Amino acid sequence: MSSMGWLRRSNFKDTVNETGEMESNEEWAIKQDIARKVAEIILDAEACLYSQWFAGTQNVATDSISRDCIFLSPEAHVAMLKHYIPKQTPANLILKPLPKEISSWVGSLLR
Repeated sequence: MSSMGWLRRSNFKDTVNETGEMESNEEWAIKQDIARKVAEIILDAEACLYSQWFAGTQNVATDSISRDCIFLSPEAHVAMLKHYIPKQTPANLILKPLPKEISSWVGSLLR
């Protein structure tokens, strides 16, 4: 339930989807399924998600990780972040791809 509340508070439910159409109940249901799975994974890992907004100049590393991951290998990406924005890059940062079972599960939902 907390993951569902997070979805509502974070504007995760779009009134308009990527194609400019109203988001369907099916699209919203898929987002709910994904949120529940994320919550399950986080709880199983005894971890937490902490959502916080930072101004763009203070958020370069995070923005880069979410946008530039298809252009760079994880190792090159971390090296670039440590070189250009060392204050925003944790010394022990490691980037890893999603496990295949997660990306496969999300892919099956999208079909």
